[in-house]
Amino acid sequence: MRRRRIVENDWCCKFYMAYDESDLGILLNALERCGAPEDLLEKVTSNVLEGNLNEGFTFSDYENRCSVIGVGIADSGEQFLNSFVHELRHLVDDMAYADGLSHGGEETAYLTGNITLGVADIVCRYSCENCRQH
Repeated sequence: MRRRRIVENDWCCKFYMAYDESDLGILLNALERCGAPEDLLEKVTSNVLEGNLNEGFTFSDYENRCSVIGVGIADSGEQFLNSFVHELRHLVDDMAYADGLSHGGEETAYLTGNITLGVADIVCRYSCENCRQH
C-alpha cells in the first residue's frame, strides 16, 4: 500500500492506494480518526477481508475538513484508474460542497488537478500495466 497526505485549501486528504488485507488496521484507524460512521467501517472491513478487487471508499468530515480516500487492489491498470477517478470525484464533490464551489466551475477543475498532481506518481505506478508487473 502507498500512502499520501495532501493538504489543499486547508483540507487534509489522506490517500491509501492499492491496499490489501494486511492494511485493514491502518485503514480503519484513519477512518475512525476522521469520524467515519460504524456502517462504513463495517463495509470497508467486509470488502477488504473478502479480498474484493476494484473497490474503494471516500469519507469526508466537513467540520474538521478531512477526508480518507482508499483505492484497493485492482485487476487491471485501467480498473485502478477507474476506481481512483471515481473516488477522486467523491472527494472533490465533498470539498466543493463544503466551500460553496460551483461543480462545473474553474475552481473545482483546478482543485481536481491539484489533488491529482499530488498522487500522480502513485496512480501512474498502479495504472500502468508495465509498472504493475515490476
